[in-house]
Amino acid sequence: QRVAIAMALLVRPDLLIADEPTTALDATVEAQVMQQICGLRDRIGCSILLITHSLGLVAQYCDDIPVMYAGELVEQGSVAAVAANPGHPYARALLACEVTIDAPRDADARASRFRIIPGDLPDPLHPPSGCIFRTRCDMAIADCARHERDALLAALDGPRVAPGPSGAPTRGRRDVLATGRNLTN
Repeated sequence: QRVAIAMALLVRPDLLIADEPTTALDATVEAQVMQQICGLRDRIGCSILLITHSLGLVAQYCDDIPVMYAGELVEQGSVAAVAANPGHPYARALLACEVTIDAPRDADARASRFRIIPGDLPDPLHPPSGCIFRTRCDMAIADCARHERDALLAALDGPRVAPGPSGAPTRGRRDVLATGRNLTN
């Protein structure tokens, strides 16, 4: 992995896409690989798009985080803002699944088990209408199924946010949207 990363940086790219660069590495080697990536980034002045399932890596090395579910962007914001106050139910569920070493352990072993998000991923050929996460969401309401993503995009005229229960786009929250489109302002 180190050699592949070094070879990719030889051409001095403006953007390095690092897709799971530390998968299957122990913590020590993971830290060394990330230190090398960041050192090379600083030397050549490129940006890094880190694709990972490791929220620990995101928290340590990233400024911003887009949260995706089934190929669709559901939330986007600074790492600190999303970690402190996730807006989309999937982002909340994902953060709740993160295991922390220093978390207090309950005397009842069942209470200390790993959390999972129940249900199955949607069929990519036949995704559900409305919010892509609604079939697994414990907060889903009828409006979640009625809002089509393209209609939602057309209705937005301010911050990119998901519709509230009334059907009107909510305001004042960071980027939360059930769509796979590029959300550049």
